[in-house]
Amino acid sequence: MAKLLKSSKNLVDETKNNIHIKSIIKRLECVVKIKGNFEKNFIASPSINRTGLELACTSKEIKFPYIKSLVIWGSKESDFFKKLGNIKLIEDSIKRVIKLKPPLLILCKGFEYDNLVLKIAKNFSSTIATTKLRSHEVIFSISSWIIEKLSSYSFIHGTVISVDDVGILIVGESGIGKSEVALKLLKNNAVFIGDDAILITNLGNRIVAKVNKIAGNFLEIRGIGLINVAQMFGITKIKETCGIDIVVTLVKAKNLEREYFERVGKKFNFTKILGVNIPNYRIPVTYGRDICMLIESAVADYKLKRYGYNSAKEFMKNYLQLINKK
Repeated sequence: MAKLLKSSKNLVDETKNNIHIKSIIKRLECVVKIKGNFEKNFIASPSINRTGLELACTSKEIKFPYIKSLVIWGSKESDFFKKLGNIKLIEDSIKRVIKLKPPLLILCKGFEYDNLVLKIAKNFSSTIATTKLRSHEVIFSISSWIIEKLSSYSFIHGTVISVDDVGILIVGESGIGKSEVALKLLKNNAVFIGDDAILITNLGNRIVAKVNKIAGNFLEIRGIGLINVAQMFGITKIKETCGIDIVVTLVKAKNLEREYFERVGKKFNFTKILGVNIPNYRIPVTYGRDICMLIESAVADYKLKRYGYNSAKEFMKNYLQLINKK
């Protein structure tokens, strides 16, 4: 599958930064009041714009750029219009925003000037929709999703699964058995994100991974070929995206004498991905070792350390107490 992925030009489509407005309308269960250029309207900016400056600015000398983000108006914008008082001033404020061609303007619960907006916007290109949600509920529901969708992604080679809600990036030399390990973990209630060319991005100092469109739900098993995880294990065994909490590096037996492996585990070893330090568990692959069990143990160790318990420190504490008694 790696050769197929490397040879495909369609991979670049994954990093195109826009969202069609129908995705947002569907996600928020909006009602479209004015279609505008519905098929051509895309969100290209990750911010959710309340257009405060555009509404308030009356100077003709200040030119605002076209709006490429989602615009929402709610009770605060209604309060602003009420304070303007004069209907002509209100209409001018609304027109200043509509002329900037926002791809989608959502009128939230609590906004009281729907009819006026619809009257002004009917001859422009923006899509106007209403929602039963208040503005803060819209921001809470969709802001992180928009940021994730519009982020720039890079490729990393490996297999990503989730075990007990811990995202794991499994890496190692070609042929070491990453996919086979993932397959066995799937039988132990792991969830599959992707195999081979994984898309990753840094969101707020957290690495998020998702599968690319070509690889989809497929997992390559040497000697068998490609298997569809969703078809073989069920739709509940796949997930579109997850954070990478730990890296598991599988090391071949022939390299063992050149490698240092953690024996005590007092502190994390880290690997840096897109500027973020991720705990890295280096596991030697030798005959007879149950790698799946070791990865599950690494997950448990990570969760314990994250919640403040460290087995190595506990061991050293008990050891020192025993020595001091003597």
